[in-house]
Amino acid sequence: MKLYWPLAKFVLLFAVTIVLLTVGLSGYIVLMINLLMIIFSQNLIAFFTGLEAIPAMDQATFLGDSKSVSNFSNSSGFKNAGDRDMLKARFSMMIGHLPKMRNRIVSVAGDYYYERMSLEETLEKGLIELPEGLIKSPADVDYFL
Repeated sequence: MKLYWPLAKFVLLFAVTIVLLTVGLSGYIVLMINLLMIIFSQNLIAFFTGLEAIPAMDQATFLGDSKSVSNFSNSSGFKNAGDRDMLKARFSMMIGHLPKMRNRIVSVAGDYYYERMSLEETLEKGLIELPEGLIKSPADVDYFL
């Protein structure tokens, strides 16, 4: 499915070009409009969908295999985790200092965008309590993720 989006974008850009040239605009003006559409298309989609466009360097981490080194997860285990409400409060404070942690990745028209999650949803996804004895080896961690 990913391969169809560049083709769809090209067809749309080509159709806009034909329409603008048919209307009688100069070739240089049409070229400038096309360049502006290419440069700002991701920002326009983000504006109209209420999402945040991901910078190019962040998008580069999603290239390649799903098991690549840039796709990582962190796990911290606690024998006596104590009060779960205290952990939620600490995690909430950390999220307040690092707002990017409240984002999820969504794909629209082949490009990646950030979508803001609620604090409750972030806590639900970030603090997972596993039953005792579920993880016994590194292979179990990979299987769980």
